[in-house]
Amino acid sequence: MKNHHALLFVAAMLLSAQSIACTCAPLGVDPESTVNEAYERYPLIFLGETVSVEYLDIDENILYIDDENVEEYEIDSGAILKFALPHGDPEYQITVFDVKDIWKGPLQSTFTTKVSIACCICGIEFAANQTYLVYASGPDEEGYYYTSACSPSGPVVAGWIKDHIPYLDKVRASAQ
Repeated sequence: MKNHHALLFVAAMLLSAQSIACTCAPLGVDPESTVNEAYERYPLIFLGETVSVEYLDIDENILYIDDENVEEYEIDSGAILKFALPHGDPEYQITVFDVKDIWKGPLQSTFTTKVSIACCICGIEFAANQTYLVYASGPDEEGYYYTSACSPSGPVVAGWIKDHIPYLDKVRASAQ
């Protein structure tokens, strides 16, 4: 009987984890269709390097980042992304990007995103000193843009992101 209760507990935990997991509407089946659909969906699409990354708690107080406390992640291309681990429990990440190229949105030299990185909100976390292709919405009332793990945003060191750029160039040329 005890095993039966344990099995029910594990099943309930798995079902509740699935119910709070991120669910995304799919975008395209290949880079070209993904770019075409994303171009319609997102008002801001740019290539930018992260120049500032701040973590905030739920009350939007800045949590200090310990440069020595870094977690490394290897991505599909074999590249390593390094994320600073903030002290405390971060709720938001504010990232300033230096724009390298822009396909859609206002022509600016920088953009700032504010993304919820709390559990199960589907926010995308950006690593410092990396170049990203960003598909974003906004700005919100504070002037921040936002994106999520459901967007096709990602680091340029990920090989599949580079596949988007020729199609973005093509869409931009046809929109002009």
